[in-house]
Amino acid sequence: MFFWRKGDPADRGKVLEALGRWDREIDAVDNATDAMRLVAAQDPEGIQSAAFEEKRMTAVQVVNDGLEWTKERTNWPLLIDDKGSELMAALQMLVNELLAQQLDSLRLQSEFVEVLRSGRASDSSGNELGVVNHRIAVVLDEIKKVSTRLAKHYRVTVQEYARAARTSD
Repeated sequence: MFFWRKGDPADRGKVLEALGRWDREIDAVDNATDAMRLVAAQDPEGIQSAAFEEKRMTAVQVVNDGLEWTKERTNWPLLIDDKGSELMAALQMLVNELLAQQLDSLRLQSEFVEVLRSGRASDSSGNELGVVNHRIAVVLDEIKKVSTRLAKHYRVTVQEYARAARTSD
């Protein structure tokens, strides 16, 4: 055994591809939810507008597509060394969790709009939304930690990581 050696060089390309893929997936979700928020800010009806709901549904579809992709085991590389495999499995679970939390957030936003439209006084939807958004932030931090450890394990440079994130499928 070579204990001094980091991750298997043959797996390095697979890791770069996976890191780039999840980064692009997160960007797609961010872009979709940002578009939704922009409509809410610009439309006089805010989150009660039809345009907001259209953007929210687009965001739901983007998140569902990402979740479907990440749940497919064949889309995640099988790595030779145990440490790399462990980190990749952790990354997959975290990305799945993040996307599930995003769906929950989008669902709660829809419920919050219904509460506003009905005129019922309820802080619970807003509070739940705050809790979910906090969990999203926590999971994003964990993803950053795991992906950084994975990149370090395979000696991936910041420049290589950035290039992989920009490369489309």
